Amino acid sequence: MAILKFVNNIYEGFESNECTIGIFLELKKAFDTVNHQILINKLNFYGSHGISLAWLTSYLDNRQQYLMVNGHASSNTVVCGVPQGSVLGPLLFLFYISDLFLSSNYLFSLLMTQIFFFRHKDSSWFNANKLTVHLNKSKFIIFHPQRKQINPSELNISINNTPTARVEEHKFLGIIIHENLLRKPHITTIYDKVTKVVGILSKSR
Repeated sequence: MAILKFVNNIYEGFESNECTIGIFLELKKAFDTVNHQILINKLNFYGSHGISLAWLTSYLDNRQQYLMVNGHASSNTVVCGVPQGSVLGPLLFLFYISDLFLSSNYLFSLLMTQIFFFRHKDSSWFNANKLTVHLNKSKFIIFHPQRKQINPSELNISINNTPTARVEEHKFLGIIIHENLLRKPHITTIYDKVTKVVGILSKSR
């Protein structure tokens, strides 16, 4: 459903001969830097109270991390982050970033870990929520109809005064998304993978 909503929003712009800017943000250690108190406050705001909130608070607070090397053990208390590899970890992270789209009237978010659409950039939300954008890994695409040519110098995007690289395609939810929504880049990628696997199976046989 997320990918359908994603593509439909872009196609709506195409029908009006308009462009959509997609900014793919990569966060540094996103799950590890979730602030527990901010998360608890958001869970409370969204309706978790009483026993349920106390249980979630207990789940997050005073978690111990152990390391054993050559028979010597050390431990420390985890003061931030949600447990990775757990069922609740991704769900709690989605709650943590669910108010991102409220930070600007020009923002639309699919609530994934890396893609957000907007025409106005303000990084204060990330600073307030103690999340750091990986500037070197973040990209942006100008989605536009093939008949509408875009001058590369027409738009430059910077995050915290660091230029963000513009790309023609990007992998999102396992699908290669092209700036013109062409299917060929994704088909070529799948073809190359299948050809490689078939080659390996053929040699094994």
